[in-house]
Amino acid sequence: MKPDIETANLGTIWTFRPTTDAGLRWLKRHTRGETIAEHRYGADIARGMLKAGLVLQDVTTGRQVSRG
Repeated sequence: MKPDIETANLGTIWTFRPTTDAGLRWLKRHTRGETIAEHRYGADIARGMLKAGLVLQDVTTGRQVSRG
């Protein structure tokens, strides 16, 4: 399954890269299009994406996560 967002937890920051239109729309709607977040916000952003039904892929591990 193609991920909607590629993400990486880099310790002090999280990065989010949309790979589908749905991922881009979610980022624009919920983060004003920001693709980098402070560590303290990253997990909450990722949970919001999953709750919305997006598929995430952690580029540091290759692990893919979806809610369903």
